[in-house]
Amino acid sequence: MASLTADNQDAKAEGETVQLTEDAYAHLKEGVELFQKHLATQDVNADGNPWKVERDTGNLRVRYSSSNDNSCRIFHVIFRVKIPKSFDLNVFIKNLMDMPNRVAWDKSIKSAKTWSTYDSPLDEDISLSKSSGTKISYELSEYTTASAAGGIVSPRWFLDARKYILEKNGTSSCVTIDASGTGLVQPESGHVVAKNYKGGASRIKRIETLEDDFEIWQHDSIAHCNIGGWLPTAIVNRETGGAMAGTYESMLLKLAEGGENSIVPTSTY
Repeated sequence: MASLTADNQDAKAEGETVQLTEDAYAHLKEGVELFQKHLATQDVNADGNPWKVERDTGNLRVRYSSSNDNSCRIFHVIFRVKIPKSFDLNVFIKNLMDMPNRVAWDKSIKSAKTWSTYDSPLDEDISLSKSSGTKISYELSEYTTASAAGGIVSPRWFLDARKYILEKNGTSSCVTIDASGTGLVQPESGHVVAKNYKGGASRIKRIETLEDDFEIWQHDSIAHCNIGGWLPTAIVNRETGGAMAGTYESMLLKLAEGGENSIVPTSTY
């Protein structure tokens, strides 16, 4: 895998946490705001461009819209699950947001490594935690995708800076931005550097408590990615929605295996 830069190798050796750059913190804050704007209405994204349905599997819905900044489509995945109040939602969140854990079920991920995870050192976040009970932490996550089409499509390398937000009401969000330009980790050789643009995030929140000791939780995920390389953007835009539907469908079916968990049909919302 890639290696840390010399400065961070020294810090690692001394047992210190590899922390994000000041720019990364600022961009993550902007990413939170952009994510919220993408989901502010059912009709348009943060740029005011309309959302269109890409695919509806009955278990989940994938929508897309255009960006004013580049030609890469913005995708929105939404689904709902019904789970008993006693269910440990951390299991679900770990399957969804933890990249090393996703290697086990997400066939698009070849390898993954979490370089660091730590509670926020920022005064603004600490103040929010004291006033509202919201817990904020940060993470540096590296992962790669496998080559495709018999090797014609090269493997991709991602380095993400992440902001985890756990609210007192149980709502959990993971906001992601590209960190490939920070120098914190060097790209893996033989891979094309890909990047996640600001506004990308996953969120799971309770939307209804039922009388039978069950709850309905809704997941929303925004993805705005540039995979780099020579593939025409039009082809990437065309194929991404279906790939995302397949990935999340696999996770949902795994969640619903046995037990009392179930998927809420998209036809009901």
